Amino acid sequence: MSKQLFISFFVAGLLAACSSGEPESAVVEPTPPAEPMNMGEAEPSTDAATDSFEERSNPTETDPRPIAERVSSGFVSPGRPQVDIALHANRKPQLVIEWAGIGEAMSVLDVAAYNGYYTENLSWAVGPEGWVVSHNTPSILSRNAETGETWARRLAGNRLANVDTYEGSYEDIAAHFDEEFDAVTLVNTFHDTHNFAGEEAALAMLQNLYSVVLPGGFLLLIDHEGVEGNDNASLHRIDPALVETMLQQAGFEVTAKASILSNPEDDRGLSIFDPQVRGTTSRFILKAGKPAAM
Repeated sequence: MSKQLFISFFVAGLLAACSSGEPESAVVEPTPPAEPMNMGEAEPSTDAATDSFEERSNPTETDPRPIAERVSSGFVSPGRPQVDIALHANRKPQLVIEWAGIGEAMSVLDVAAYNGYYTENLSWAVGPEGWVVSHNTPSILSRNAETGETWARRLAGNRLANVDTYEGSYEDIAAHFDEEFDAVTLVNTFHDTHNFAGEEAALAMLQNLYSVVLPGGFLLLIDHEGVEGNDNASLHRIDPALVETMLQQAGFEVTAKASILSNPEDDRGLSIFDPQVRGTTSRFILKAGKPAAM
């Protein structure tokens, strides 16, 4: 399929809802106003971000900066939704994306993008020669009108020129894409599929994603850490060891783990929505590769 698969950004007839535009598992990451963002250096100015954005929009230009730096500069890019601001310090996307090895000219499928927070960070990482597909299911969009509105507003006017969108079920992903991706991202979502749709549906989801990853490519999976034996369904968590097993069953090889988003003070016996841990849960990060073609 051509990269010019632009699917209409505006989702007609979205039902009004009362939750925010992030997934249930991702909505919960506000940052206390008094806590500064830790980006490794001073926050870039808006003027610098504007200049960088204009340079990146030129398809003949490449961005020589380190991946973490270019992702961080996108935090203040013109037109970026204000809802993103409180998320950067706790989610640390610049560190996660750089650690994963997502960079210049790569193709990435952002599964269950919700309002597109991670999509935008990935857009900055892959640059003008890269390609990001921002995916949502009809169910995600119908549950919350604000999610679809923010998703559409983020991408309106070709603001992120290297991003296309796709709306479809998890089951349809493999059938829809005949081009494969260097990387697929699945952020704070897999636990819901496993806990509420069941293990069979969760395994099928991973198998569908496996089929659209290029040989030698990988899946980056992030989720809220649960403990074996707990009622993780009610806590909106999942045991990382269980996820590793399921990734292997789907054909992936877990090649790396990161503790960038780990929080030893998180009480894993509490729901991610509990005020005591809301926004500060410990999240595990897995990089699962698809074996290279022989």
